[in-house]
Amino acid sequence: MAAQHEITKEANEITRNLQKKAERLHEDYLAAESHAAYLKAERDKAALAPKRRANFQIKIRADYQCPQCWIADERRSVLTPIPSDTPDDIFRCSVCHLVIIDPH
Repeated sequence: MAAQHEITKEANEITRNLQKKAERLHEDYLAAESHAAYLKAERDKAALAPKRRANFQIKIRADYQCPQCWIADERRSVLTPIPSDTPDDIFRCSVCHLVIIDPH
């Protein structure tokens, strides 16, 4: 009888441990699924880069456009000239903070 009791205790402990493991694995699975969805969205967005590059307008009216914002996110944003102590023309995007230097 003592053996049956010990085997039952062990079976219960194994069950509890595996239930905890199943809960952890489920959480890991949900996190991996979420990460996979994020990666797929990023991959799909990156795959559109050649199409967006083909449609990129360097200048709209008098404003230079940020290539990073358009090609990466299909978002129009202006490159703003910033003051410089050099003869170079420097532009910065207020959205993604890309800096482009046109050396003279």
